[in-house]
Amino acid sequence: GKYHMIFQGNPGTGKTTMGRVVAALLKRIGITQSDLLVEVQRDQLVAGYVGQTAPKTQEKIDEACAGVLFVDEAYRLSQGSKSGSDYGKEAIETLMGAMTEPPGKAPVMVFAGYPNDMASFMQATMWKSNFGR
Repeated sequence: GKYHMIFQGNPGTGKTTMGRVVAALLKRIGITQSDLLVEVQRDQLVAGYVGQTAPKTQEKIDEACAGVLFVDEAYRLSQGSKSGSDYGKEAIETLMGAMTEPPGKAPVMVFAGYPNDMASFMQATMWKSNFGR
């Protein structure tokens, strides 16, 4: 779980493009089995009902397993939904569980977003321990 990354930047600064470059480099140096990059946002990880988010998130983790899971606007996982119910925390917990697995058993994960929002996200979720700073 030591290859996970955070990309911070404003819109149009190349976060997704760098994600693709990193995916190719990780494959080239033998960290991952594939240069696959699966890009997701909150709505592809979080479901609308209790018990549906973990399987939905796990499905994306499994899809990206040989490569990189790129979570765009990752900070949105820690923000509530418009309906008032929020299962983002469940997605975060599922992602955190997979982050402890080595490449090949789980993807290398890249969390991307705006600098201020990502700083708040890191504070709110206490993910600092999962990233070598």
